[in-house]
Amino acid sequence: MPCFTAGGIAVGSIASSLMSAAAVANGGGIAAGSVVAALQAAGAAGIPVAAQAVIGAIGGTVGAAVGGPLICSAGATGESIILF
Repeated sequence: MPCFTAGGIAVGSIASSLMSAAAVANGGGIAAGSVVAALQAAGAAGIPVAAQAVIGAIGGTVGAAVGGPLICSAGATGESIILF
């Protein structure tokens, strides 16, 4: 199932979870130029699946590098973070 499509982010996909987490982290909106915005633009432009996979891998790596420490540090304080 494609996550980022020409019609938008697919309901129930990993992309929708990513968008939800990004929106929460950004105070309710998706920042222009963010990984989520770039991937959605790629889906809307009809970029081939192979290119989307490469872009997604890069975005995932960056997201893990930036977000991983944030999630781990939040867990250290006893907070629970649930991503849908």
